[in-house]
Amino acid sequence: MANFIQRLSTQQQALLGAGFAALAAIGFSAKAIMVKLAYVEPIDALTLLALRMAFSAPIFLAIALWSGRQAHRVALTQKDWLAVLVLGLIGYYLSSLLDFTGLQYVSAGLERLILFLYPTMVVLLSAVLFKQRIGRRAMFALLMSYAGIALVYLQDAQRGDAQVALGASLIFVSTLTYSLYLVGAGHFIARIGTIRFTAYAMCVASMATLLQFGFTHPLAALNVNCWYGSSCDGLPAALKSWAKYSTDVRSDAALAMAAGADTPAARALREWRGARAPAPANACPVRDNTLLL
Repeated sequence: MANFIQRLSTQQQALLGAGFAALAAIGFSAKAIMVKLAYVEPIDALTLLALRMAFSAPIFLAIALWSGRQAHRVALTQKDWLAVLVLGLIGYYLSSLLDFTGLQYVSAGLERLILFLYPTMVVLLSAVLFKQRIGRRAMFALLMSYAGIALVYLQDAQRGDAQVALGASLIFVSTLTYSLYLVGAGHFIARIGTIRFTAYAMCVASMATLLQFGFTHPLAALNVNCWYGSSCDGLPAALKSWAKYSTDVRSDAALAMAAGADTPAARALREWRGARAPAPANACPVRDNTLLL
């Protein structure tokens, strides 16, 4: 794969990077819709997350084994393994669990908008931790982003449901933990490699999720009717993460961000098409609506 990319021109590599970024954005946008559809069934956040990790973990394990056997690989130090463990738990395990739990209380649209604050949080965290100056345009963009989120949140809160505040808070903390992962992983990704680091971190998160499920839930808690839908959410999650973290060597940050900017539109289209499709009686909504996605 690396040899194939090196044979491409700079423009072709940029286009390939934009394509990967767009694929990651579409996959990222589909997750909330799938989770909300799954919650029609009697299933909790941890069980659904365990199903998702169970389907995606084999892919990440295969990628981890493949990337670890490459001739150009860098030997991981004790500090590298500690970073993989801590950042994997924070950025994927904790963040995903908070996100899935928060989705029980808020709409998919509000969840997507809050999660897409992570670039602004990365800017703020970088300013605090690395003393990077925030320009006027960036500050204006930050203020507009948070003002827009506040307006959407107030609209949802007007329904009088006190759980909206709880769900929004959980998703906000999820976004914060994911931003911490992005800020902390930069140095290690540059040293270890994007694919390898992401695969290792996802294996850590998958193991933590499945262990927690094993200690707190009986095996019978897995709803067989929703396995197909969870696989259609888990498998794209694996491919999405690989594509997303591979863009840094094939496209610059601005291009990747521009390609990902269409995500709310893609999410809205998916939500609209899912709402139009009638679900057959006694069928798992995730399985039936997956075909539309």
